[in-house]
Amino acid sequence: EHPVTEMVTGLDLVELQLRIAAGEPLPMRQDEVTFSGHAIEFRINAEDPWDNFKPSSGRIDVAYWGDFDRSDYGYTSGDVIPSNYDSLAGKIVKQGDTREEALSFAAHELERSVYLRPLRTNALLLHAIQKREDFRSGAAGINWLEQNLSDLLLAAPPTDEACAAAAVAATLDAPRSSTASAQLWLDDGIRVRECAVRRSGNVFAVSVDGTSTGGPISAFQNVTEYTHRVEVVCHGYRYGFGVSEHQIFGGPHDAGQSGLSFEIVPPPPLPRRAHAALAGATAITAPLSGTIAAVQVAEGDTVAEGQVLLVLEAMKMEHRITAPASGVVKRVNVRERDQVREGDILVELA
Repeated sequence: EHPVTEMVTGLDLVELQLRIAAGEPLPMRQDEVTFSGHAIEFRINAEDPWDNFKPSSGRIDVAYWGDFDRSDYGYTSGDVIPSNYDSLAGKIVKQGDTREEALSFAAHELERSVYLRPLRTNALLLHAIQKREDFRSGAAGINWLEQNLSDLLLAAPPTDEACAAAAVAATLDAPRSSTASAQLWLDDGIRVRECAVRRSGNVFAVSVDGTSTGGPISAFQNVTEYTHRVEVVCHGYRYGFGVSEHQIFGGPHDAGQSGLSFEIVPPPPLPRRAHAALAGATAITAPLSGTIAAVQVAEGDTVAEGQVLLVLEAMKMEHRITAPASGVVKRVNVRERDQVREGDILVELA
């Protein structure tokens, strides 16, 4: 990689390649190349590792690329990541005297400071990767990610307890914090969770996605001239959160997770498939935004379970849309080359 090589050798590989292409000789021999320190590059992709790496396209409301030594990115707040190209959104590089130091510098930024909200990225997966000792020591081979992916995906998401603590912090920080109950949705960078908070004095009970997180939670505000911090005691762990507008940053003082980041978001929209359900049909919806590459059925066709109905193209990948059960095609709502959004009804099966 050109940026990494330049950082540790001082050589611009692109310039050298152009000079060689122009017929010039290399200005040095291999034994004259010196290395200083270590640099590592992270590629930030607009995709959701927790949903089979599904591409994530659309408008970026808030983008932040962290505090890295070098950041090469193509998108910022207000930009739209289209579904026409691949999912690479940017490259970020951190350097240090050693590999361990470079990774340690990068850890904090990857965990809480690299995001393209509300789109999904692989930043939290990269954070989980760099924490693994076999990766940090340089022992990871070409099959390492495939072999360890399941464990890595399980390691990254914030726990329900951490989400509950963040919900309490957001409730306590609200203008009418004495309200007995509140409902809010928190985006943890992986998924949106619905939190219901009930308050009695300074004690809270919280459910996350309809499931109670257990015993009482206590909290108090710690306001100084410069900071506004909410301290939450949840199931024996003490969390500290800073709350700023729609952002909640912090983590437990004495637990395994730190540097947590949540965003208060609007409730998810009602599914656009409702009218199909009312009409007694099964609605086949677009799993992501993209372009219809092929329509392989017509109205009136009888289809079998698993049969390919359409092919959806997004970010240089083709996604086969199949029938969830046997049936008859009641309606085809799209044609080839149509642009669709995630959740749009493509086909209705009777």
